[in-house]
Amino acid sequence: MAISGNFGYTWWDNEADGEFMYPPRQRNPTEEERYQVALRNPEGAAPRGLWSNQKFLEMVGSPEFNKQLKQSQFADFHSHGWIFRAVYERDRKGNLLDAEKKIVSPADPEKFDTLMATENSTASPVPPLSWIALIATAPWRSARH
Repeated sequence: MAISGNFGYTWWDNEADGEFMYPPRQRNPTEEERYQVALRNPEGAAPRGLWSNQKFLEMVGSPEFNKQLKQSQFADFHSHGWIFRAVYERDRKGNLLDAEKKIVSPADPEKFDTLMATENSTASPVPPLSWIALIATAPWRSARH
């Protein structure tokens, strides 16, 4: 697991909002295609996912892309191929909570905007959580030779 603790993002679970991240029909890449994708992103599902395409990665995390998502909000990590998603506070039943600990309707198309709203509110905004994170892998650690 990799977590960007300072920003409140965690590595995408390869499932939430998957219909926007995988092709409609399963892709079976060749060994050469797998190798080329692995040069940018060694994560195992990348060769089968849409994020193996550099142009697709340029869209991930953009406001236009995130607007269509139902369960997640992706970060823009400059197209390196690792997909990170925002972590929001939830109750024990999995409901999204706003800054006042009120449930945000999953049917609300503006739910993620609501969670980040600061105007007209005396409560603090609810940014993605950043304090419930441990960094399990760190790319700089493997650079020791």
